[in-house]
Amino acid sequence: MVRWRRVMDAVKVEEESVKVEDKTENWLKMLATNDQTNTVFTCEARKKLFVRVLTKCTWLKDPEVDSFCHLLRKRIAQYPKTYKHCKVSIGDCLLGDLMRREYPNFKKDPENFPILEVFDQYFLGGDHRHMPEWPSVDDIYVPLNIGNKHWVLCVVRLQDNHIDVYDCDSSIYRNLDPYLRPLCEMIPRIYAMGATDVELQRLPHPAKNAVAKYGEVPRASESGDCGVFMLMFMEYLTAGLGVEKNLTGAYVF
Repeated sequence: MVRWRRVMDAVKVEEESVKVEDKTENWLKMLATNDQTNTVFTCEARKKLFVRVLTKCTWLKDPEVDSFCHLLRKRIAQYPKTYKHCKVSIGDCLLGDLMRREYPNFKKDPENFPILEVFDQYFLGGDHRHMPEWPSVDDIYVPLNIGNKHWVLCVVRLQDNHIDVYDCDSSIYRNLDPYLRPLCEMIPRIYAMGATDVELQRLPHPAKNAVAKYGEVPRASESGDCGVFMLMFMEYLTAGLGVEKNLTGAYVF
């Protein structure tokens, strides 16, 4: 009798799962719901986001990457015992893009560029985004989009004065120096402007030329998977798994 109940319960669960799948499929196909929004953990999203994510051979864009980063930050904040050795600040897509766009103005006059005003939302952190202030962390994670064609993960190692780059297909861009230069030069300047003397000891050296050291990381077998690989690198590293021993490149600042 007990065994029969278990079988019936399993059948009921499977039937409910099929109903959910059918409802989801019907929702995606209905034109009338195109402009509706649903709450999905971290954001409100239109149906076209789900359609794009579930479509094969479709690249991840900023909203999906930012949602994942927010979810990972929230997870780290909610489970401090699980992530007790994880002292990181996970940025968003805007951080790398902002550095790239502001870098030409920064280079014209580094001493007078209002760098802390431009980047205060990251340096000072924000509880509502589960983003700690930079002086309290060891690493800063920056999802970086290269030329709107390729995703890499940059991990700024503050106490070691270098940036580790995790790239699932380093053959696409063999020279990342132009893309890493803004981070190498601007992050030390942010600290110089906003940190205390004690906090500045974590960045004792001025910016230097970027030097790449190449190794091996898990590789994408198909084009277009770089965004997923970047997010998985992020998840593995924050969980304390050993991807960091096999990085693609390290850039000294």
